[in-house]
Amino acid sequence: MIKRLRNEQGITQKELAQRCNMTQSFLSKIENYFFDLTVSQIIILARELKVNVIHLAGWFILKQLEEEAEEMEYKEADDRERE
Repeated sequence: MIKRLRNEQGITQKELAQRCNMTQSFLSKIENYFFDLTVSQIIILARELKVNVIHLAGWFILKQLEEEAEEMEYKEADDRERE
């Protein structure tokens, strides 16, 4: 979502990272879902991307829940195989 919003607004990854006072590498990890964000970071990103902070936070929470559910499914499948 961050990458899509950034691209829609014609903002480079480097530019958004600078605006948000984070490294480009860190922003790349966020865009690729390899990092959990703090509330402050979500607020800053929402402000710089001009989107509703609740919408952005909700999206991150949803992604986290999807990942956790997927991990649980793998664990349950593995447990069934061992039985």
